[in-house]
Amino acid sequence: MNSITFYWLLSSRQCYKDRIFEALSRLRTENEFSLLSSRQCYNYSMFLVGILGWWYGGGWTSRLQMIVNRLKATADFFSIGLMFKTLFAPFRQISAGRISGSVADQMRAFADRTVSRVVGAIARTCMIIAGVIVLSIQSLFGLIIMLFWPLIPLFPIVGLIAMAIGWVPTWQS
Repeated sequence: MNSITFYWLLSSRQCYKDRIFEALSRLRTENEFSLLSSRQCYNYSMFLVGILGWWYGGGWTSRLQMIVNRLKATADFFSIGLMFKTLFAPFRQISAGRISGSVADQMRAFADRTVSRVVGAIARTCMIIAGVIVLSIQSLFGLIIMLFWPLIPLFPIVGLIAMAIGWVPTWQS
């Protein structure tokens, strides 16, 4: 096979996969002409169209649903709504019962319930704050993921362009 034929195979307007396969076939056997069918080229192209269609359609909505479900699971784990409803309930129901007896016993029971409620309010407030912090971080990462989602298919193209122009990242120590 001469260089003009090989150059034509690499520069023709067939799809890339067809050109490489044919060039390799011609290099192996000079007399054989093997060309991938246009149907195979069409299937390859439609495969890419299908992937991109899913990425910008169903994939995007699935990712959003996953982020929402993760936020719901975190809110359920920290029980933020329930913590607000029972903010001043006695901690672990310590001294929650009624006491009948002398005034001193009732005052001691009142003090015990008050201390138990304060401890419960502090513990629940800490859990509410921790839950809000975790939800905020997850929301921020979810927003970042949703903003970068449409750009991710472009990264291989950017990498190929960077490779073609010879750009190499430099690491400074």
